[in-house]
Amino acid sequence: MVLPDGNPAPMRASWSWNFAARIAWQATRRPDAIAIVDGDSMWTYREFTQCIDSLAAWLADQGVSAGDRVCVVTENRPDVLTAILALTRLAAVPVPTNWRLARPELDYIATHAGAVGIITQTRFASPCAEVAAACDARFVLDLDNGSSQWDPVATGGVEVHDLDPILEASCGAVMADVEVSEGDLARIMYTSGTTSHPKGVMLSHGNVMWNCVAHRLEIDLDADDAVLLAAPLFHVGGLDAVAMATFFAGGRVVFAPSLDAGDIAACIETHRITSLGFMAAQTVAELVRTGTEGHDTSSLRLIISGGNTPEVLTTFRARYPHVRFAIGYGMTELTSGCTYSDYETQNDPDNVLTAG
Repeated sequence: MVLPDGNPAPMRASWSWNFAARIAWQATRRPDAIAIVDGDSMWTYREFTQCIDSLAAWLADQGVSAGDRVCVVTENRPDVLTAILALTRLAAVPVPTNWRLARPELDYIATHAGAVGIITQTRFASPCAEVAAACDARFVLDLDNGSSQWDPVATGGVEVHDLDPILEASCGAVMADVEVSEGDLARIMYTSGTTSHPKGVMLSHGNVMWNCVAHRLEIDLDADDAVLLAAPLFHVGGLDAVAMATFFAGGRVVFAPSLDAGDIAACIETHRITSLGFMAAQTVAELVRTGTEGHDTSSLRLIISGGNTPEVLTTFRARYPHVRFAIGYGMTELTSGCTYSDYETQNDPDNVLTAG
């Protein structure tokens, strides 16, 4: 198609409910834009898509297909996002799992979800090996390439694979996104289980996509944003409200070096962070207490948090008047945050006590 001025019309991607297609679209549209930053390492959208494709190709070779559930038991790290989106590309179902859980708790979730595989790191080798054997998983993937340290007795014959050789062997693979519908199961997120066992919340592809659309509209996310990821990726706050929403907008996800206020202030300055997504109340209180003197935080425009005291809110607003402080309320069943207090309404003594 040619526009009236003689120039070709901009390419538009056909809509897909598979979120991995959104990453591929960003890679086509803005291949050299930075998608992920972790310390001194960074990945463009093109490189991120290549990693997703390579891992998806290997997972497909392991027989992982639409509807298969795979537990992801790791700390926050970029290859967690690669793993989740590689599974999504195949229309498989990632099950991000709290790495702090004890072996019996991991065992329950993996068995309850019907996991065919576990993606983890060497640090959690022992409990994950036992869980894999107990739930008849077909494979375990070690993101730390430490398979030689795994006890073959504990794995009960389950094969353990290292990530780096997989990415090297599958380098250059191009995987088509498996077609999904809005209502198809995209992910299972387990709640804390206040009563009895944890409950597996079934999120659809529509839930994930519409949540990203809503966040982009509510907090004005765009391709120029750099969002600090400090919340855990086994929680919708970190995975959906921060990572997926930022990718949807084409921005940068920057992994927090720690929860230390000084480290965060330095990170804001170094990476020109525009948003602190789902920041823990304790960290916000520490930022208010210690301040960010000595660091340029002028790029920051938004912080989303919850559970903060009125005193912290008042002090924060006085110290950082240019930053919108949004008090969030949400739940796993709603794919993360669903309401955010408006900055101006916090002048009201009643509204300052609201949650979202």
